[in-house]
Amino acid sequence: MPKPLKRTPEFIALVMEQYKKTQSGTQIAKRLGVAPRTVYKVLHDNGIYVPGWADEKPTRRKFSAEVEAQVVADYLAGMSLMQLETKYGEGQYAMRAAVKRAGHKLRDHGGQRRRVYDGEAARMVCLYQLGMSQQQIATAFEAHQTVVSRVLRKYGVETRHGKKGAQSAAWRGGIAFNAQGYAMQHVDRASPYWQMAARSGYVMQHRLVMAESLGRPLLDSESVHHINGDRADNRLENLQLRQGKHGKGTVMCCADCGSRRIVHRELDD
Repeated sequence: MPKPLKRTPEFIALVMEQYKKTQSGTQIAKRLGVAPRTVYKVLHDNGIYVPGWADEKPTRRKFSAEVEAQVVADYLAGMSLMQLETKYGEGQYAMRAAVKRAGHKLRDHGGQRRRVYDGEAARMVCLYQLGMSQQQIATAFEAHQTVVSRVLRKYGVETRHGKKGAQSAAWRGGIAFNAQGYAMQHVDRASPYWQMAARSGYVMQHRLVMAESLGRPLLDSESVHHINGDRADNRLENLQLRQGKHGKGTVMCCADCGSRRIVHRELDD
């Protein structure tokens, strides 16, 4: 479109026609290649009121009063802006504007941090100190658990989740059982048997009992056998030290006398 002359009857008519369609002086200025103030001057001179930034724009209302009330009701019932956009065929901006006009606060959504005001934070800290879990507090405040965790860190509250060993809320005496039915026992980092423990700090209890009886950590090549086959029976008298792996349900004994007192000896050259 050729650039029209400013303030000519043709230019004024074109501005008036475009404003009826777009209701936006800025868009008209871009289309005609002139400054926005030129368009606004033409509109004002012809008695057309142009809303300011703080005023409601005519194009912002996409729905009738009845439809807008239903949009707000659906939003308050839990529908997301994306779901409303699909249902009503208008953009999310129109949905947000409708909710705000009705005087309601928009929910926080993905990509934004949940806003926690000072009063909310104080109540979160108080409830945590009274014994509620982070997840319970999050549910009460309709927030994610990470929001509660962030608040507690901000206010310098030591969380129970961060404590380990006997200080942990999940402490069960330091004894646990693995999937194979073996008892696992927690050892302290200062223990002489710490090198036998896994990264979790637990060591198989039957190996620990044997190591303590020997007064030294077991070698990786050494294994401990349950004589009666009960993996939970870790009495020293039910344990037998072996060299290397041993088969299930087998025991080393003397083929002549049946004694189980089998020891390893170096062969003579």
